[in-house]
Amino acid sequence: MIVKLSQPINIDELYEKLKTQFPNYEVSYLQKKIIKIKKSASTAAIINMRGKNMKIFGDFGTTGARVLFTLSMLALGIIIPLIIFLIAFMPKQNKMRNEAANFI
Repeated sequence: MIVKLSQPINIDELYEKLKTQFPNYEVSYLQKKIIKIKKSASTAAIINMRGKNMKIFGDFGTTGARVLFTLSMLALGIIIPLIIFLIAFMPKQNKMRNEAANFI
């Protein structure tokens, strides 16, 4: 989801606001302009700042979950893990993404 901003937001101020808005979630920097809001190992929202645009998308909360999903795709083929992802993980990740986007 791309959010267009009327003026650039200071990434440090946004980080502090997100920490107060989501006290039960783990908020951390991935890089200088990328913030991750982690709810669980399988659910997170990534916020990527790019000038006056902000990209917000759902993702796995940990690298281990990403690796496990990739290995399951290699071991089981593409169709079965993709169906599991669409049913079990994608709705939770989209909900987390929408929570972050609604706050911003």
